[in-house]
Amino acid sequence: MGTRVEWMHVLARGIFLGAFMFIVPRWLSYRTALFRQWKSLTLAITFAIFNGILFGLLATFELRLFQWPLSLLSVIFVFCLIGARILLRPNQLG
Repeated sequence: MGTRVEWMHVLARGIFLGAFMFIVPRWLSYRTALFRQWKSLTLAITFAIFNGILFGLLATFELRLFQWPLSLLSVIFVFCLIGARILLRPNQLG
């Protein structure tokens, strides 16, 4: 399932990418209408957390992520992203 060092890499990569995905689009949303939906704090935090963790898992475990039991974890994160997107539709964002 991975060593402690690998899980620390997952955490570090997830935090860095999640912070990047949270800060940069919100900063750009004040300068252009392209990222207008990122003004919603709930949407920005949700996607930054799930995408950061999923990126950390994929970057650390690579193809081992699709073996049991890590495959279950990756499927859970993908379904969470889909569910968050369905629940937070653009017409509901203010």
